[in-house]
Amino acid sequence: MSRNKFISFTSISILIIWIFHISGLLGILYGDSKWFISATPLNLVISLVLLLMNSKDSNKTVMIACIAFIVGMFTEILGVNYGLIFGSYFLNAISMTTEKINWLGYFSPYYYLDLTSTNGLLETNIFGCLVITVVSGILLWISYKRYLIKDIVN
Repeated sequence: MSRNKFISFTSISILIIWIFHISGLLGILYGDSKWFISATPLNLVISLVLLLMNSKDSNKTVMIACIAFIVGMFTEILGVNYGLIFGSYFLNAISMTTEKINWLGYFSPYYYLDLTSTNGLLETNIFGCLVITVVSGILLWISYKRYLIKDIVN
């Protein structure tokens, strides 16, 4: 049985992750945002399972992925429920207090999203979402290229 190199398990896993993330973004922006936000842990679990299923390395990869997942979920719970851990959520508000620290807003996602509430619904700056997505994609690509070098320590 020959294996088509374009339709591999890894390709299907990547497609599933893309579908979940894009549908989550569109669902939060245009649909039932409460449901999609509450489904974030499911998205993280599916991403972890797909990562582990596609891992060709030893138990070290599994251990690192599990630790990253546990730390990520812990910080997510503390950040969302109690407003702890992530200072970047507040950088935009702090940057608007005075002209001297206006530059701090560039490090906050809220600077680009400009979330405003109208009639109980959040309106989002689509251009800001695109900027954050492009910057995140570029940083992910740079990280991947750096990983391929396997010289992360130096």
